Parts: sequence; C-alpha cells; structure tokens
Amino acid sequence: MRITSTLLTLSLVFASCGGETAPTYADAFDALEKGAVAASSNDMGAANAAFDFVLAGDADAATKYQAASGKFKLAPSVTAFESLTATYKAQFNAKSVRKLADACVLTRNIEAGNAVLAYAAKEFTSESALFEQAMAAMDALQSDPGADLSAIGYAGD
Repeated sequence: MRITSTLLTLSLVFASCGGETAPTYADAFDALEKGAVAASSNDMGAANAAFDFVLAGDADAATKYQAASGKFKLAPSVTAFESLTATYKAQFNAKSVRKLADACVLTRNIEAGNAVLAYAAKEFTSESALFEQAMAAMDALQSDPGADLSAIGYAGD
C-alpha cells in the first residue's frame, strides 16, 4: 500500500511539472488583448497563439483583421501582406496601413515595407503625408540596412 501511494504521489508531482498548458481565453477580445501584451513583451509564441485563437474562431471580420495584422507585425512579409489585402481589404484605412509600414521599418523588412508603401501610394493618395516618415525610413534602410533610424523618428532604434 505504501508503495502504491508513493507512486501515485510521484506521478502527480511529475504530471504537474510537465509541459506548459495551452493558454485559455474568455473570448476573441481577451485573446487580442493577451496577444498584444505578449507581443509587447516579445513573447512571440504566446502572441501567435492568441492571434491564431482569434483567427480560428467565429469573430467578426474586423476582429479577425486585428489578429491577422498582429501576426503580420510580429513577422512582416510580402506574402502575409498580400494575404491581408486579399482577406481584409474592407478593414484597411490609411492609419492601419501606416501601422503595418511601421512594423516593417521596425523589423527592418525592406521587401515587405516596400510592398506596404506601394499599396499605400496607390490606395491612399490623398493621405500620402501620413507615409512620409515610413518612406524616409525605408529609403535609409535600402541605402544601409543597419541605418540609425532615430533621426527619422523611430525611437528605440
């Protein structure tokens, strides 16, 4: 009996020390909030999990766009941007596209940044001033991928 209870206790201890449990979210908005917090603390795994939860669920298009753009900001790419434009174009506005351009600048992803800025130039011609800072940063990065962007206004660079 003593051996059985010892083995049971040990199995419970090892089970509780096992791998991480999957994150839980009250709803899509909770997942978006937790994803944003995780992204700001550079916990990309938790951020992606939260955004994936939203995308896999039954949230409305605007909420799913927030999750998809959150994922884009973690790892900008031309393919991810093309997917955003194909799926969520109705949610785009100049300010939201500017945030995508900023993500490209901050991650120094020139190719994705150029795709975002080309889209902005075509779709938001009357708001081109909003993109001047990101365009200047992309120009600097094309000349020197290690450029100091703080003079352009990208703090923390």
